[in-house]
Amino acid sequence: MRAGPGTGYTPILVIPRGALVEVGACNAWCSVFYGGYRGFVSGRYLIPVNGGYYPPPPVVVPPPVIVVPPPVYRPPVYRPPVYRPPHYRPPQYRPPEYRPPVYRPEPYRPEPYQPQGGYRPSQPSIPGPEFQGSHPGQRLPQESYRN
Repeated sequence: MRAGPGTGYTPILVIPRGALVEVGACNAWCSVFYGGYRGFVSGRYLIPVNGGYYPPPPVVVPPPVIVVPPPVYRPPVYRPPVYRPPHYRPPQYRPPEYRPPVYRPEPYRPEPYQPQGGYRPSQPSIPGPEFQGSHPGQRLPQESYRN
């Protein structure tokens, strides 16, 4: 008898030949109970007594059958043709880039004032650099006629 289902597990004890053991679940290794110990024994070393107990065969449940109905194809809805003159547009139709014209008058720009008739430019009130002093040859200092 071993501690687990395989030769890699540690041995617990040796069961004598012909001893009766209680057997639990079995595959290649069977879970057994003997002498107060619970462990695993290879199924090749066990023989059933008095016909023994064979577990019932496993119940095979087939997968469910899923039936998908075929798609239903319906004929298109009949709509009679609508005849319109060529280049017909409904009244609410506007092209996407359409913008109604906007009235924008020219800004008011008055004409410059020009008096009628004999217009004479006014004389400068400040004498220029060509101004000669009261005596010929005498010039005024620069600061006197500058703004």
